[in-house]
Amino acid sequence: CCYYGCHGGDHQIEWLAGKFVSQAISAHRLVRAAQYDEALMLIRGMGEITNLLWLFHEDRGELDAWKATDKKARLNNFGPAAVRRRLEELSSLGPPIDAERYGALCEVGTHPIPALAPGHYSGSGRPVLGVILQEVGVFVCVNELAYTIAMAAIPIVVLLNASDEIKAETKKQSVRLLKGIGSFTVLNY
Repeated sequence: CCYYGCHGGDHQIEWLAGKFVSQAISAHRLVRAAQYDEALMLIRGMGEITNLLWLFHEDRGELDAWKATDKKARLNNFGPAAVRRRLEELSSLGPPIDAERYGALCEVGTHPIPALAPGHYSGSGRPVLGVILQEVGVFVCVNELAYTIAMAAIPIVVLLNASDEIKAETKKQSVRLLKGIGSFTVLNY
């Protein structure tokens, strides 16, 4: 956001970055309150922003198209699945939040499914709904949060036209964060 300094323009990237940061802070607070499913729901939203930022990073024309669309076209052309498909075409690495990770975040944190109880991180098979620390819940959420932050940081600083020094430091810290992520993720816990 522009609180710390405004570069002018239409503020779209600043607003996306601001939304991302607000969701990251909120997800962290939810983890501290042992609300793991709810944290993963926010991390899923952060993943959507991450993929959108990478799409704009790969092709600035996509940013212009996104800004010019109406709601119907935006949902069709810039919804999560459409953005992932475009990133698969544009980037040899594909989307940072791929279909498998996105689907797991949807099923664990967002959409009700018959085979998955809420607050299911204790290992006992019984749901625990907040307040009680469940180590696996902490690990899964913190690792997913770290992954999403590391993947979003680079396109944010590039799209905001940050200095070369900030870009280099952001890349260095993103790689460092990725290397520090533990083994429990939403894909395997």
